[in-house]
Amino acid sequence: MDSSACAKVDQGHGTSLCAKVDQGNGEKPLCVISDLFFGWAADVAHELGIFHAIFSSDGGFGMACYYSMWLNLPHKHTENVEFLLPDFPEAGKLHVSQVSPAMHQAGEHDSMTKFFWEYFPTLANSDMLLINTVEKIDKIGLMYLRRKLGIPVLAIVARGTNFDVRQENIMEKMELVMGESEKGKELRRKACEIKEIIRDATRDEETYKGSSVKAMEEFFNAARDMMRSALCVKTGESDL
Repeated sequence: MDSSACAKVDQGHGTSLCAKVDQGNGEKPLCVISDLFFGWAADVAHELGIFHAIFSSDGGFGMACYYSMWLNLPHKHTENVEFLLPDFPEAGKLHVSQVSPAMHQAGEHDSMTKFFWEYFPTLANSDMLLINTVEKIDKIGLMYLRRKLGIPVLAIVARGTNFDVRQENIMEKMELVMGESEKGKELRRKACEIKEIIRDATRDEETYKGSSVKAMEEFFNAARDMMRSALCVKTGESDL
């Protein structure tokens, strides 16, 4: 079964699930948040009058490069080892060694390529895109996604998860960062800067709200506004 067929099967199950949730206690969910590769959930949510958002655990810059690479396949149109993304030159030059095996095999007759060409434009059907990043350190990628999709793209800092890293890798990085080399000192300085930027983004005080907190409030306000509008239409009342 190819990617498109799998997506259609998932959409069928998703429609059934959302319908059951919608009818469960007589109240609609405030919103539906789906993974990047379940963009079809936007159509399902909208059929039920529910706000839909996509969440991407990748940063804005990485997602922007991935999006542009699959839609344009720039490495297929040059013999150079370095190339630019035609609709995202701000990203700078990329090297062929950064291209995944799947992208190396991409082309108009490749099933995965056909899937992305058909699927990625549908991301614009969502009401909002939530990115696991901080606005201040990921502006270039966020600006690209806003420009291409034409929907609100918000930077929401996720809280992280558990993962495994080998001991030798940790020791190698610790020795580099904690050492007295110029590179070690520079890494410590940058780490402190990023730490403060992330800390500022998550501040939620009476007189100050960080960018991530503001983004979360914007997300929930947009979802509530859609729910209120849907209720007004259903009851025949004006939302003014």
